[in-house]
Amino acid sequence: MPYDREFIPDETVFLMSGQKMLSDVLRALEDQLNGTPLRDARSAFRFLTERAGVDLTTTVATTKTLRSVFEALHPASLGVIEKRFANIRSILI
Repeated sequence: MPYDREFIPDETVFLMSGQKMLSDVLRALEDQLNGTPLRDARSAFRFLTERAGVDLTTTVATTKTLRSVFEALHPASLGVIEKRFANIRSILI
C-alpha cells in the first residue's frame, strides 16, 4: 500500500505505536491532578507551547526529548527569569 500524505502526517510516520506524546501526558495529568499542582502543570505545558514553540501533539514524551528541548532554550530569550525557567523545567522533567 503506498504512503498517503493525506492520512499519515509526516511527523508521525516513524513513531512507534504506543509512544506517548506530551499532549497525552497533559491529558493524563488533568485527570489525576487538581488544585495547585494541576495549575502548575498546565502553566508549564502552556509555556512550552506559547513561549518555546513546542508542539505537544508531535513531541515524544521522554526525559531525553525534554532535556534536549530545555538545553536549546535560554530564559532571557523567552522573557522569563532563571528561577521561573528552573521551576518549569522541574515540573516537566
